[in-house]
Amino acid sequence: MPHELIRWTAQRSDQIASSLSELEHEYVTAVDDGEPKYLPVVSERARAKLNQIAARKTRPPKKDKARSLGQLRADWKTNAIRTSGVPADVITSLLEYARAAAAIRARWPPSSTSRWQPSTSPRRCS
Repeated sequence: MPHELIRWTAQRSDQIASSLSELEHEYVTAVDDGEPKYLPVVSERARAKLNQIAARKTRPPKKDKARSLGQLRADWKTNAIRTSGVPADVITSLLEYARAAAAIRARWPPSSTSRWQPSTSPRRCS
């Protein structure tokens, strides 16, 4: 998997992380009645809540109409080709590989009769 394509998929995570660090800074330098109230650390519970706030804060607005999964995939592919810097043929071959792997997983196990079934006979321990 090309590193550039991985970075392209992580853009939203980068936006959230940046916003989270700003929110954590605001949290630890909170002001109460005009006096700075410095908090020594951000607890895991507070960090989880701040992460939710950062995700909502950085979420782009929804489009006016819903799009099908096929249209979304086509748009994602176009955007990846345009902005990631990875050649279109590499992206296309990666998508074909992913589709083939998904098709194999969908057919596994081959049939319900070949699946292992536990024995119904009682077992004795000696």
